Amino acid sequence: MLLIVAYIIPTLQPLIIKLLIDFVDDKYDYQWHGYVYTVMLVVINIIYSLLNAYSIEIINTMGIRVKSCLTSAIYRKALVLSNDSKRLTPNGEIVNLMTVDCQRIIDYLQLSVLVFTLPIQICLAIYLIYQQLGVAAFVGLAILTAIIPASFILTVFNGLSKQKQFEFKDSRLNKMNEILNGMKILKLYAWEIPYLKIINKIRNRELKYMLTSGLWLAVTLLMGTALPMVAQLATFGTYAGMEGGDKINAQRIFVSVSLFTILNSNIITLPFTFNSISLIFVSLKRIDKFLKLPEHYNYVKNNDNKQFSVTVDMATFSWIGNENDLQLTTIPTTTTTNSTTITNNNNHTLRDINLDITNGMFVAVVGGVGSGKSSLLSALIGDMELIGGSVNISQDQSLAYVPQQSWILNATLKDNILFSKPYDPIKYSQVVSACALEPDLRQLSGGDETEIGEKGINLSGGQKQRVSLCRAVYSDADIYLFDDPLSAVDSHVGKHIMTEVLSSRTGLLRQKTRILVTNQLFVLPDVDLIVVLKDGSVAAIGTYEQLLDNNQEFIDLVAQYSVNNRQQQQNNQEEDEDMLTDSQHSTGSIDINNTTTTTTIAPTVDTTGDQPFNITTITNTQLIDEEHLESGRIKFGIYIKYIRSMTIILAVIFLISQIGANGMQIAVYNLLSKWTSDISGADSNSDADTIRSKTRYYLSVLAALIVAFIVLFMVAILGLVAGTRRAARQLHGQILERVMHAPMTWFDTTPLGRILNRFSRDLDVLDGQIFEYLHEFFYEFITLIGGLINISVLTPLFLVPLVVIISLFVLFQEFYKKTSRQLKRLESITRSRIISHFEESVNGLSSVRAYRCSDRFVREIETRLDANQMCLYPNAMAISWLQTRLAVLSNLLIFFAALFAVLSKDRLTGGSIGVTLSLAIGLMPTFEYLIKVFILIENSIVSVERVDEYTRLESEADWHSTAIELPTNWPSNGSVRFEGYGTRYRPGLDLVLRGIDICIKPKEKIGIVGRTGAGKSSLTLALFRIIEPAMGNIIIDDIDISRLGLQELRSRLTIIPQEPVLYSGTIRSNLDPFGNHTDSDLWSVLEQSHLKQFIQSLDKQLDSSVAESGDNLSVGQRQLVCLARALLRHTSVLILDEATAAIDIETDALIQQTIRQEFSSCTVLTIAHRINTIMDSDRVLVFNNGRVAEFDEPDVLLANKSSIFYTLARDAGII
Repeated sequence: MLLIVAYIIPTLQPLIIKLLIDFVDDKYDYQWHGYVYTVMLVVINIIYSLLNAYSIEIINTMGIRVKSCLTSAIYRKALVLSNDSKRLTPNGEIVNLMTVDCQRIIDYLQLSVLVFTLPIQICLAIYLIYQQLGVAAFVGLAILTAIIPASFILTVFNGLSKQKQFEFKDSRLNKMNEILNGMKILKLYAWEIPYLKIINKIRNRELKYMLTSGLWLAVTLLMGTALPMVAQLATFGTYAGMEGGDKINAQRIFVSVSLFTILNSNIITLPFTFNSISLIFVSLKRIDKFLKLPEHYNYVKNNDNKQFSVTVDMATFSWIGNENDLQLTTIPTTTTTNSTTITNNNNHTLRDINLDITNGMFVAVVGGVGSGKSSLLSALIGDMELIGGSVNISQDQSLAYVPQQSWILNATLKDNILFSKPYDPIKYSQVVSACALEPDLRQLSGGDETEIGEKGINLSGGQKQRVSLCRAVYSDADIYLFDDPLSAVDSHVGKHIMTEVLSSRTGLLRQKTRILVTNQLFVLPDVDLIVVLKDGSVAAIGTYEQLLDNNQEFIDLVAQYSVNNRQQQQNNQEEDEDMLTDSQHSTGSIDINNTTTTTTIAPTVDTTGDQPFNITTITNTQLIDEEHLESGRIKFGIYIKYIRSMTIILAVIFLISQIGANGMQIAVYNLLSKWTSDISGADSNSDADTIRSKTRYYLSVLAALIVAFIVLFMVAILGLVAGTRRAARQLHGQILERVMHAPMTWFDTTPLGRILNRFSRDLDVLDGQIFEYLHEFFYEFITLIGGLINISVLTPLFLVPLVVIISLFVLFQEFYKKTSRQLKRLESITRSRIISHFEESVNGLSSVRAYRCSDRFVREIETRLDANQMCLYPNAMAISWLQTRLAVLSNLLIFFAALFAVLSKDRLTGGSIGVTLSLAIGLMPTFEYLIKVFILIENSIVSVERVDEYTRLESEADWHSTAIELPTNWPSNGSVRFEGYGTRYRPGLDLVLRGIDICIKPKEKIGIVGRTGAGKSSLTLALFRIIEPAMGNIIIDDIDISRLGLQELRSRLTIIPQEPVLYSGTIRSNLDPFGNHTDSDLWSVLEQSHLKQFIQSLDKQLDSSVAESGDNLSVGQRQLVCLARALLRHTSVLILDEATAAIDIETDALIQQTIRQEFSSCTVLTIAHRINTIMDSDRVLVFNNGRVAEFDEPDVLLANKSSIFYTLARDAGII
């Protein structure tokens, strides 16, 4: 209501202008009348300004609340999406909804509410124009009316273009999110270039629709600016033709011009309003579509059942319902003694499951790759779709879940373990010791207060798994679900965990219900019940002895693992317990990114009973760098960078054309003044033909000026559209290139949300808002300069207060700008933290649901939203503060313009005062809007500043090098030599590898072993130059790899990584992103990796879809795809970094057989937890504390009972 009243008041201004013109024309009128009219003019403008400022403050506050509510609603929805919904809505799209769409609503809300006020103001203006010009006003009205439907049509087309642009923006951000999550794999495979091309291809399509949208907006702006001028011309021409030229006078013309100015400003605003409403509706439609997606249905019942903790009755589960897509997470398998094949029978991942698990029972779930083991745990959590049957978890029994891929928060190690539970030092000590983490905590630079990076980036795979295990054990739940936690740790650590945590005899959880999915079959003799899964169904169920007696498949499975009887397993465990203490002397560097200390690797069994251990907290516990916050004014170089990105030519074309267009508008005012003066000063004896001739002349010149304005305005707007589009392309290309070239250490210390914020919100500002702001600023600025010059020429005394008022304008805007600029920077940082928390939450959604802590994560996002609001709300208040002061100064301009016009009535004509007052009143909103837009431009340039920061990132070594001419078949032999090699993860940190002097012969098979964190994986990173040498060299086939470009080096080596990472796309694109291989090549490697039958069973086969991060494949199947990649590359050097940890024993044996056959002529370096997988190696390399401890043939090392390898082999039950 306030806004409606505020926008009605300006229609009173022309009436007061009429009184002032009559006052000037009447030389005998009282002087005090002029002063009264002046005060009246100022008073109504002050009332308008105050009401408008207060209304905008209310709208901005409402916008902030709406944004926060929507962001919270989107986050809450993301936590409850069904599996189908998650598959259809990648994380990048949700990030866009939270950052871009929600912000767009608050940005355009203020303009959109004008749809209620503009019609009222337009109707009043039309009525008053009719009062002045009679029926001629309807000619102009007809022209202006055409703007409304045209604006609607243009808005529809613009909205469609925007919608397509947003779709490609979502697609780009989704792919960018995937790339950033799997950046290490991308670098190891040297796939940066093809993925750069994919992102740029999507970006080009996005920019295509950005250009289309810009052109529609350009036409809309031209129509909204030019048609009101055409309407004035047509109205005045019609009036002159109907009433005669002698009826034209200053009062009639300039009252009408003032009314047309009001009408013009509203008509110009109208397209923006429709465009704003269109954009808001596009964003609301996208948000509404997301919020209406099907939600996860919690089918798990909580009936009171005192006998059974878990009951599953004839339950059938599925992940997705579309049989044309890959089956999620687990695929039914058929296993024989000779091969493993995967079939895809139907959409039901698990079928007819019957389970009754009593309180305190220890249950093991075993089966081949894709048999449904992990899915069974997901079904118990409630993550799957229940097709039939029922699942019941006993009432009031809590769950704890340890996923196969550890979920680690960006928090301190202690907070990761506590997971918001109260800290109990005695209990904490027991849990940490039982999970074999105590030695790591003692040696970390900050103890358990050490910050852990996103996804546990600064922990080894085994350490992450043990932290996840600690969290579960400390939670003191009633039911524990373990998804193969022993696969990521060394065998002796696994047995320690079994004894101290899981065992029904000695473990901390001996009285709890435990369900353990495992490929480590040494645990089976100690469990109460074994469930064997095959093809998604329960193939057998019973105790260890029962299955050994009655189930041949289970007998074969156990035989593969070389377990003959329970007694032998128990003896081995008792021997291992003695060895744990004996091996405490073994130390090694934690195999992590960004750590500065060494740690004892062998787990220590705490002998102090319930006494808590002490953690020595040392400084330097922070891993993640604080986001850089600029201070002070934005550097001039940032503006220059943006102009250069536009190209100087386009910037000059825009500026010159805009000056010319605004000059034509000012010329129109002066022409109207001259016209009225000429007609008013004509001799009374002048005949009608002379007056008509003059009228035709002025109308013709007026028409020419309007045509010139249209041409120049169109050139200016097209130049700006082309320039801003080019700048958007250039800056995106630069930031993408630098991020892809950034070293891994930068990714380790930079949260993903912070990077995505640059690629989402900051680039969105460059894509759209900055174009609108630049156009509005220069249009208003040139109008202002021309208007002030005009007024000063007519009333020179106006220059005296003008200087003071402009100085105050500058002072106020500078004062505000400093505050607003810093608030904008802080808002960007707090927004990054929101994105980071969202990414963290959805990545661990299964754990969040299992621990039933969704409410806590919602509270956390709301806390971060509050922090974001603490930057947005003060900025909104600061805008109101500035707007109020600018309104006062603008009213002073009107006051002095009117006052000096009254004082100069003797030398001014009615036309002159009409021009002066029309310009002065027009300059009031111009002054205010100009300052506002200038600040918005500077705030938008903050996005350029933030993007520019990432264009100056430190780069890793060149991708290509001309220092050496590399043979096309290099490395042909595969010899690898380390000469005094040492490396660290970052400058200033301790060496993680030191003094490595080894020579690996061509075609030699090397097994690499060592305790967790001994430096095994660091060796592979060194080979690929993910980390650069601090000393020494690595020589491959007589070439120092430090002289090679990274692309040349990495593309000539092959790795099967510890964590299998797939990218959204197809099976084909994940195997061969370059498209260099034929289908027969792809089928051949799929057959060798035991995936061929499964892929053939899919409708689209090689072109079947792969979900984001490969989520629609089990971890084991992802590992098999990675094996197929390696087989396809078939280089002379192969590195396996614990590549079969997530695969069952039988499949592991088959994979090892494939590797031995297919890579028999290659040098193979194998890092493994399972000692048996490297027993047939030519030599074994044992790492300890970042050094080579032992390097010899397996038999030689086993003959030495004091060797570390002997200890590891004995721990694994090999001897």
